[in-house]
Amino acid sequence: MGLKDIQIFKKHQSRLFLLFFGAASFVWLLNSLNDTYTKDVLFKISYTNLDKDLSLGQDSVKEVSLRLSSSGFKLFVLAFSNRQLELDLQGLSKDAQGKYFLKERIQLEQLSGQLGNSVLINGFSNNIPVAINPHRLFKKKVAVHLEGLINPASNYFVSNSKLLPDSVWVRGSQNLLSKIDHVNTLPFKSDLLSVNLDTVLSLKKEQGVSFSPSEITLEATLKEFSEKVFYKAIHVKDAPSAYEIHFFPNKLAVVVAAPVAVLKQITAEDFDLFLSFEALKQGDLELVLPTVQSNNVAIHHLYLKEVTGVEYILTKNP
Repeated sequence: MGLKDIQIFKKHQSRLFLLFFGAASFVWLLNSLNDTYTKDVLFKISYTNLDKDLSLGQDSVKEVSLRLSSSGFKLFVLAFSNRQLELDLQGLSKDAQGKYFLKERIQLEQLSGQLGNSVLINGFSNNIPVAINPHRLFKKKVAVHLEGLINPASNYFVSNSKLLPDSVWVRGSQNLLSKIDHVNTLPFKSDLLSVNLDTVLSLKKEQGVSFSPSEITLEATLKEFSEKVFYKAIHVKDAPSAYEIHFFPNKLAVVVAAPVAVLKQITAEDFDLFLSFEALKQGDLELVLPTVQSNNVAIHHLYLKEVTGVEYILTKNP
């Protein structure tokens, strides 16, 4: 056997040794992972079913360390799974001092049920159960304000709008509630509407408080209106009988806007066109502009067709 053959043989032996060593190590590792171990494992923790009149606050426990017994493989997976466990707070108890707590036995039962039968919980790593320290919330009812506008299309108007409900319960600390007298909806802006509106709006969130309900409904009824022109004589309010007043012209065109069905019933008696005597008595104006005022709630709006004003003569009877 030459030197080269010897070198090849030794290299082959080394490879076989490494192969057998690796296989033996793998078998040992599998056997080790199947053995039972005890280890402290850290989990994230969250809470469910807390009474709506209680709050845990920002200082609540976010992590819990449990002493577990299971196979090495299972513990290895749990240690690197970043798993989150839950505690159901529906079964909270209260001590003689009025402090809330969840019994250690109940905590361990809940957590054990989430880890499965192959994992045994020996207890908490520090032998101290999760501290549950909720504080009581207060509540009051406040009005809801719409933050936004309902934009009717041309020749339409909003005859009625409402928020349902128009008030909500706000829960929070007494200090926070003392600063809140109403809540706003999220900003709302409608398109040009020609049909009735019925939409759900969320309430603008406030730090440290909750709303019940957290959404409200905005309802709006839109009606189409038309316009009609009436000619109305000018009336002077509080005019003494000792004076004569003449206007040029003595009648003005008034445009009345209302739903078509209403407009058919409207007459010149449903609005007033007037000036005050005091304004005329000053006598320093060449033109005066009368005021037009509705006497009928069914009228949407009204205005003077011409806004240049009228001339007048004020004379005192002898």
